[in-house]
Amino acid sequence: FNVSPLKVKYLEVMYGEMKAWIRQKKCHFGMNGDDQSIHNYLFYTGQLPFAHSIRNRIGIVNTPGVEGSVVFYAWRDKGVEEGLARGAAAARPFPGANDRTWMGPKEYNLTDENGYLTQADGTRSRVVHQADRFGMHYWHRWLPRQPYSRDPVATQ
Repeated sequence: FNVSPLKVKYLEVMYGEMKAWIRQKKCHFGMNGDDQSIHNYLFYTGQLPFAHSIRNRIGIVNTPGVEGSVVFYAWRDKGVEEGLARGAAAARPFPGANDRTWMGPKEYNLTDENGYLTQADGTRSRVVHQADRFGMHYWHRWLPRQPYSRDPVATQ
């Protein structure tokens, strides 16, 4: 197991800042994502000089959280404008969905023809973070049908 000194340094800096934020009431928020807030604060104040920014869908981690939220809420809101209840509007499939994919690759340019999230060049993303922001079609319907998402030990 190889742990790089820069990873350890990053964790030390993050942990130290988290402890500082915990001590200050003005740094407590009623929402998830404080770790991202702390990371951004450290990055943009120059406290992570060894870190550098990589455009999303270019590096090893694809983080489609913002895109997922934008796509999901726009699709849900369009359904509501068409007269559907919010729940029904959110539950309907995305345009281009079929038996292999949960959203159309041509409609959104975010997935391949089998539903896998892709990099900017169209290759499959190796690591995906925050894909749950796309809503139930990805997280509860498509993903559980994929063979790699099942625990073979639990099903014995």
